[in-house]
Amino acid sequence: MRPAPRRSTVRAVHLAREGVPMQVSLTARTTMSAEQRRRVTRRLEALEPLASSPILAAYVRIDRDDNPSIARPCHAEGEIDVNGHRIRAHVAGASTEMAIDDLGDHLERQLRRLAERRITRRRETGEAQPGEWRHGDLPTQRPEYFPRPPEQRQVVRRKTFALEPMTPLQAAADMVDLDHDFYLFHDVRTDDDAVVHRLREDGRLGLIEAGESAPETDRRWLVVEPNRFSEPVVLEAAIEEMTGIDHRFLYFVDADRARGAVIYRRYDGHYGLIEAQP
Repeated sequence: MRPAPRRSTVRAVHLAREGVPMQVSLTARTTMSAEQRRRVTRRLEALEPLASSPILAAYVRIDRDDNPSIARPCHAEGEIDVNGHRIRAHVAGASTEMAIDDLGDHLERQLRRLAERRITRRRETGEAQPGEWRHGDLPTQRPEYFPRPPEQRQVVRRKTFALEPMTPLQAAADMVDLDHDFYLFHDVRTDDDAVVHRLREDGRLGLIEAGESAPETDRRWLVVEPNRFSEPVVLEAAIEEMTGIDHRFLYFVDADRARGAVIYRRYDGHYGLIEAQP
């Protein structure tokens, strides 16, 4: 006779990037060891860096069929609530451990697809503030740069932010939501500041990091581009380089602050500067 369903709540897991507790509920319709329950928690924790929005709740049910003729008698069902968007998976495995791992793999793939859809989703063109950089559907809809001579350009706007630790895909999703063309962030994988941008003709994202890129970088969507500077530089050197190459933006590590920064061209012909808070 099958035992009655037993519902137990795994400890709350806190999202590092949002500080919001993810409520995790585990229902076991079979006997589970403490290590198997910890395995469920670890697989759910591993999903957090892949989510482009807070994971508010996760529900997992583990079951086992007593029929010895079934090759994969262990079933795992899972559902996660990504800030209101629900992702579900149902798998079967030869053992409870295999079912738990397979469930984690399925949920991970769905989270990646969700992030990719947000990145590639076409957006309505927004109305930019004078001199500000905004992302739109078509390059021809962007304002023309005012042809200000290099010797007259100044850094007229300077913003300093406390950068959130996140993955490049999370940064890209935020960039799309904020309607920007580039996004400065702190890469949780490398513990370095980095920038993503979506100006590539093939639709993929560019990723520029201070040092070596993490080996798990998803190169289907991210093209790792070299930093123009092999070491930190002062702001004056970055401005000089920016003037020479005449690009839309330039990422560098500020030697005085030891943090990442982006200098960019404003549509009024001057420069803007975005810095990471020391």
